[in-house]
Amino acid sequence: MPDTGAFDGRPRLTFAGYSMMNPLRLDLVGLSVECPFDGTNPCTCPLHEIRKKTLRERYEWAQKLNKSDALSILFFHQDCLKQKETFRDKARSRSPE
Repeated sequence: MPDTGAFDGRPRLTFAGYSMMNPLRLDLVGLSVECPFDGTNPCTCPLHEIRKKTLRERYEWAQKLNKSDALSILFFHQDCLKQKETFRDKARSRSPE
């Protein structure tokens, strides 16, 4: 049976030894690089330890993650980003120019 790592059940395509990822897993690899808000690696982030790994390790982690956990991490980051942007915008509106 072919490798069906994609959520839709289709076989993965490979390029240079890497499986081509679906968009959700690709987003996870991107989030595993740094915080999308400020480019840091906050210790309160669920990806803090993952970000310390090599790119290959982060790629393999994203490939192995089940869909439920992958979506949970994505939704966490969407909510976190909204909160940080809201806090920043409120702080800007209060500060004198």
